[in-house]
Amino acid sequence: MSSTAASRVSVLMNHLSATPSSATHPSGLLAGQVAIITGAGQGIGGATALLFAKEGASVVVSDLDKTKGMAIAEQIITSGGKAISVSGDVTDPTFPERLIEETIEYVAPLFAEVLVNTSH
Repeated sequence: MSSTAASRVSVLMNHLSATPSSATHPSGLLAGQVAIITGAGQGIGGATALLFAKEGASVVVSDLDKTKGMAIAEQIITSGGKAISVSGDVTDPTFPERLIEETIEYVAPLFAEVLVNTSH
């Protein structure tokens, strides 16, 4: 991760950590929500996935690199969060449909409310 990206992630994480969300949102700011995050195997996408999970979201970790995506999902699960990994290429025209189908299987009857595209 570049130093600029690391700095931005650090500012965001410090901001959310400093917020007394535990008093106003005991289950986290994103409790009960589902977030699909592409490019989540590392860098800003990985940090976003970890942060969203920390704030109570069920996270769909998507990355081109299956191993990296699974590692982030496992880290979330180990920390007590909820996550699955769906590997694939966002430029493949068939991938979005598969991503949504696997998300629906994972979270039914909920619906994904947050989509973060950090892949490039």
